[in-house]
Amino acid sequence: MDVNTSLNRLAMSATRQTGAAIQRPGLIASAADGGVGQAMAGAGQAASVRISGSGQALYASNRTRQEIGNNDDIDSSSLPDEIKQMLKMIREIKARLREQQQELVEVMADQTLGNEERNARMAAIQATMGSLSGALVSATITLNKLMNSMDLNDTQKTEVMALMSK
Repeated sequence: MDVNTSLNRLAMSATRQTGAAIQRPGLIASAADGGVGQAMAGAGQAASVRISGSGQALYASNRTRQEIGNNDDIDSSSLPDEIKQMLKMIREIKARLREQQQELVEVMADQTLGNEERNARMAAIQATMGSLSGALVSATITLNKLMNSMDLNDTQKTEVMALMSK
């Protein structure tokens, strides 16, 4: 199973746990994307999406990171492929957690939101963060089991820990 498949399953799980979608009068925001894909409900109404400057910067940095291959250090390691895949998955989950943390900070600071909308968005983000945290724990346990079953030498174990800390 590749990293994207696992993460898509995780996102679907988070969506199910948060009730699939947060609905407000005239607005539908998917919990899985943290409200990024927003559309006006109802015919003939214009849709408006506002992306903050920090959101645009985050998108640009993620895109740049993906384009240059932020897992080159993992790919060039001497570790078995199964370990490399788990390290990539852990790294991706950590990145998504950081994104959710940043989004939570932005929602908390957004003075244009009403209390009800702010609380709904915060609840959705926190639910997603909980799912991601659970996925991180699960991936780390799986990595430890793999390391034990493959009987890695001390150098390889040190390499795994160094790669995991990045």
